[in-house]
Amino acid sequence: MAPIQSAAFLTQFNIEAIKDFTLFEQQLQNLLTLMPLHHVYVESHRSGIFISEKILIQLRKLFEKYNLHVSGAITFTCGSTSDTLFDTFCYAHPDTEKKIRQIVHFTASLFDEIILDDFFFTHCKCPACIKEKGNQTWETYRLEKMKFVATQWVLGEAKKTNPKVKVIIKYPNWYEAYQTNGYNLEVASAFDGIYTGTETRDPHYTQQNLQRYNSYFLMDYLNGLAPHQNAGAWFDLLDCTYNLNSAVEQARLSLFGKAKEITLYNLGDLLDGDLSIFTPLLGHTYRQFNHFINYLGNPIGIATYKPLHSYGENYLEGYLGMLGLPLKAYASYPLNEPTLFLTAHAAHDPLLLDAIIKSLYQGHTVILTRSLAHALQGKGLEELITLDFPTEKSFLQEFGYEWEVCAFKHYTQSSKPILFTQLNFATNDAMNSISGFTEAGSIPLLISSHYAKGQLYILNLPDTFGDLYQLPAPLINKLRQLFMAHLPLQINGPTPFSLFLYDNDYLAIHSFADYTTFYTLLLPKGYSELLDMESGKVILGTPTGQGTSFELSLLSHCYKVLKAVKSNY
Repeated sequence: MAPIQSAAFLTQFNIEAIKDFTLFEQQLQNLLTLMPLHHVYVESHRSGIFISEKILIQLRKLFEKYNLHVSGAITFTCGSTSDTLFDTFCYAHPDTEKKIRQIVHFTASLFDEIILDDFFFTHCKCPACIKEKGNQTWETYRLEKMKFVATQWVLGEAKKTNPKVKVIIKYPNWYEAYQTNGYNLEVASAFDGIYTGTETRDPHYTQQNLQRYNSYFLMDYLNGLAPHQNAGAWFDLLDCTYNLNSAVEQARLSLFGKAKEITLYNLGDLLDGDLSIFTPLLGHTYRQFNHFINYLGNPIGIATYKPLHSYGENYLEGYLGMLGLPLKAYASYPLNEPTLFLTAHAAHDPLLLDAIIKSLYQGHTVILTRSLAHALQGKGLEELITLDFPTEKSFLQEFGYEWEVCAFKHYTQSSKPILFTQLNFATNDAMNSISGFTEAGSIPLLISSHYAKGQLYILNLPDTFGDLYQLPAPLINKLRQLFMAHLPLQINGPTPFSLFLYDNDYLAIHSFADYTTFYTLLLPKGYSELLDMESGKVILGTPTGQGTSFELSLLSHCYKVLKAVKSNY
């Protein structure tokens, strides 16, 4: 079986730091004893600085000496001394086209493959950009502008210079803001390949606060968007020293997302310095995954819909994925999915209500977030359910779930108060199957209503998505049962953890808890054991009225990859 393809990105500043090529080669030799490496992307330009042709050729010969595949790389930053936030080009400036073409021509003349680092965007609002934009929105202007720049200046120049060259575009981890900065996914097919930014780093003390599950979610989403083009996953080691698992977990989730190659940014950090501590850890990770990665089938999960150029409910998917909800993202409305979870992203589809009604007529379950339902109010939502969206907020700590006459069958408490926004519904037109209690009232967390042959749910999320982790375990288990009703597995256990399902009876569970955790898995009747793909140990199931139950435990920040095995009788 083919091993995991490992790559590294050698930056312009890495190259300029090389003072002794003999020492650099020794460091490379040492790295190759600690982790596999198959591919190096060598940067020709960054921040207005070109690496000389002589040095680039010297580096290529050195890497090829060790049988490494060598590609070129470009970072479109201009080295401006003005305050441009991220040093990106102004694409309305009259000199920019000449500079972009010069960079591309130089690189394409030396390499048959080029990757574009994720600074190929614009946030410029200078007078020239404002004038060129005119009455368009910034989003519309930038999407069309960068589409033109990509196809004409970059791809056009590259192919003219070197007809054999393949150009790959890396899409960054900040998928909510692609359209705001000109990343146009409609252009993906024009490139010879795409690459996925799966950086999640430190999910707490950083600016983005991306949850670890985002490394998987974006990988899977872009795989679906460009199934044969997604060349791999790219992450860095920045802000990872707080916990050595942080870099390893980015690699694991990228691989669970079926990354064909893993690129580490940057090679200099892997060779020397504080971050080189991750080199043997990543090597160990690759060796572990080589035992089973080729057995994993196609990812399956809870269908969710993110149209191109959509945004809303900022990176919610990452938080839900840490509750053990295995999401399956689609860029087109997945009409045939029996359970469909829709966030505010879906509001960007002008035909959404018609599609939802079709799903309900097919007998499917459709779950809307409160934010999406609010966005659809006055646009046809009233056909499905009567809701009111007041702005009052309350902290909740006591909850009830499952109806029992006029009350609830079960009651539970969270470890801390959680802030929710009120949501009103018409009594007896709908029902609230989960509620939180204020001193003199309640706020529904889950409302349901029938329509045609299907079931519609409205999910009222905490105002702060991170508070999802504070919900009582029984509530999270009830949500999993609803979301995963059509999937071949149910799971109960403490958060945070992520579940990855595949279409060939393989699954993986990854704990992100800081202590040992225990899980109960329920598989359909006929399954009798789970095979641990790393240890070879067999976990025997216990038959129940609903299927076969399995108990397993995970050490802190560890995972298991399992194959569900059917009995022979």
